Amino acid sequence: MKVSVFSQVLTYVIHLYYNRSNDKNMRQILSLSLPQEKSKEIKVLSKKRGFTSVSSYIKHLIDLDKDLISEKELLKSIREAREDYRKGRTVVVNSMRDLL
Repeated sequence: MKVSVFSQVLTYVIHLYYNRSNDKNMRQILSLSLPQEKSKEIKVLSKKRGFTSVSSYIKHLIDLDKDLISEKELLKSIREAREDYRKGRTVVVNSMRDLL
């Protein structure tokens, strides 16, 4: 069956194959369906960044993503800071040293 590139780009089908073991340390295989160019790009980037495998590169990217703040969280923080400023709950300092 021939699959169009358009179909491949839209589906990104994820198949999980896992061991039925109760051991939480067992590894699971995650299979992604990607267009050939995207797959090649990921392999090149993982090698360029010094990773020994695409898997280790993807794990690294996921770990980095955990540290990112969402747009929703950022906007909430901005609203809270504006409210604090409006209510006078701010401190004027001359340098970072003053905060310590």
